Amino acid sequence: MAYKQDLSVLGTGNQSNTTMTAFLAFVNTTIPDVTGDGTEYTVIYDTEVFDQGSNFNLATSVFTAPTTGRYAIQVGSDISGTGTLTAMFCRLVTSNRTYRISMSLAEGVATIGSVYFSILADMDVGDTFTITDTATDSGGKVVDVLGTISSLVRNWVSANFVS
Repeated sequence: MAYKQDLSVLGTGNQSNTTMTAFLAFVNTTIPDVTGDGTEYTVIYDTEVFDQGSNFNLATSVFTAPTTGRYAIQVGSDISGTGTLTAMFCRLVTSNRTYRISMSLAEGVATIGSVYFSILADMDVGDTFTITDTATDSGGKVVDVLGTISSLVRNWVSANFVS
């Protein structure tokens, strides 16, 4: 299936393509007590900045590829626990493979964990991806996925079709 492109050159010489898949979503309101005991939590983003092509389902936070190709995916994840975080990892789970980035935390030091990464992922038409967070905390299931404070976005995901 060929990907439809609506490319136009503006009078300024800039190019515009309004049909190319792209989205940005973030967590606005903190999601409390979802991990900390090793539970893997699928992050549900509650705010969509844009969804060019309507391929991101805000209710489930599942992205579905409209065409086969490469997608640039960027993720930022901040979590916080009431105890001491001992480990944290974030996973990008696609239909083709899973990518994981982890953060080892020194015992007795961290109550906040942050990871940021980007991947150029191959996806086939109809493939999906989600983001998950997992943490271990000395206090059990007391780790929150942090929401936005003022204009500081702490959990976000974006993707765009590259080729």
